[in-house]
Amino acid sequence: MYFVFSGVLFTYFGLKGEFILAYNGIALFMAWASFFLAFSAFKKERSGEN
Repeated sequence: MYFVFSGVLFTYFGLKGEFILAYNGIALFMAWASFFLAFSAFKKERSGEN
């Protein structure tokens, strides 16, 4: 859940465009990394149950 929240947060700041371009890139990268971590953790949880 934390990864999804941080992903939304980083995406918001990345697309807001009020910061330096490099920071926007880092924010979007962190957002996608957070979504990927949340997805992989979810899949691992699902496979662990079965």
